[in-house]
Amino acid sequence: MSDVAESGGDGMGENGGGWATARWLADRQSAENAVALGLALLVGGATGLGIVLFRKLIVWMQTDVFELLGRHLATTVGNWAVLFVPAIGGLVVGLVVRYGLAHDRYPGVAGVMEATALAGGRLEYWLAPAKTAAAVVSIGAGASV
Repeated sequence: MSDVAESGGDGMGENGGGWATARWLADRQSAENAVALGLALLVGGATGLGIVLFRKLIVWMQTDVFELLGRHLATTVGNWAVLFVPAIGGLVVGLVVRYGLAHDRYPGVAGVMEATALAGGRLEYWLAPAKTAAAVVSIGAGASV
C-alpha cells in the first residue's frame, strides 16, 4: 500500500503537520493582505484628497485672485486687462520655476528616469510644493492643460 493511503490520505505523515503549516501560511497571507489593503486605502485616500485640494486651489486662483486682478486692471487699462492677467500669471510661474525649481534639471518623466539611474530611485520631494504652486498659478492664469 502507498504512503498516502497509510497516512490517512493527506500525504503529510501521521500527524498532519503539512496541513497545519498550510493553515499557518494562509493565516499569514491573510494578515499581509490586510496590511496591503490598509496601505492601499490610505494611499488612495491621500491621493484623492490631494487631487481635490489641487482642483480647489486652481478654482481659487481663477476666481478669487485673477478675476479680482482682472477687474482692478480693467478699471485702469480697460480691455487690455485680458492680456495682462495671463502675462502676470506667467511672470509668477517664471519666478517660481527660476527660484523654486532651479536645481530641477529635467522636468517630468525625464527627472524620474534620472533619479532612478543616478540616485538609486530617490526623488527630491522638496520640489513637489514648488511644482504644485507653478501648476496651480499656470492653470489658474489660463494656460492650456
